[in-house]
Amino acid sequence: MRHLAIALAIAITAALTAGAAADISPYISYQGVLRDALGSIVPDDTYQVVFRIYDVPTGGTELWTETLDVDVEGGMMNVKLGTTVPLNSIDFDVPYWLGISVAGEAELSPRTEFTTV
Repeated sequence: MRHLAIALAIAITAALTAGAAADISPYISYQGVLRDALGSIVPDDTYQVVFRIYDVPTGGTELWTETLDVDVEGGMMNVKLGTTVPLNSIDFDVPYWLGISVAGEAELSPRTEFTTV
């Protein structure tokens, strides 16, 4: 009877663990501060921001792109990447860099390297 209880406990734990792994979010949260060319925080407004993912820190070809209208308050922007263009084409098994362009301007430099948290 004791062996049956242990086996049942292991089976339940395995089932719960497998279910937890399937709940990975399809989005990437990104937060940043928008500043103008002089380093001042931009006025509160909605800005069109283009996000691109690359596999190199400079140059290269974009692997994914998404354009979002981003509400900025106090210079802060909070976005969920992948809300309009799914990220399922990216495996995230190698390093990637995020390029950002605001309101039709040139891409900001340097790109942001994706890291785990």
